[in-house]
Amino acid sequence: MRTTITLRDCTTAGLTHLTIECARCDRRGRLSLARLVREHGADTGVREVWEALNGDCPRRDARQPWERCGLLCRDLLVVEGLR
Repeated sequence: MRTTITLRDCTTAGLTHLTIECARCDRRGRLSLARLVREHGADTGVREVWEALNGDCPRRDARQPWERCGLLCRDLLVVEGLR
């Protein structure tokens, strides 16, 4: 059973953008799914894209796990529900 959600899965679910936010700070953004596919490839897992997205977050490498970047995307619940 495949457990990784890919950018292709997001597109197939009808999403055009992903709204990304951090649970620990006020960082938030809306990203074009078409642009993400162009830059990373349709079969790239969303988790891999996350690593690129939070690269400049000051909390990315915080010492304590509960202080680290809390990147999340509620749009992925739609994709997971279609599986």
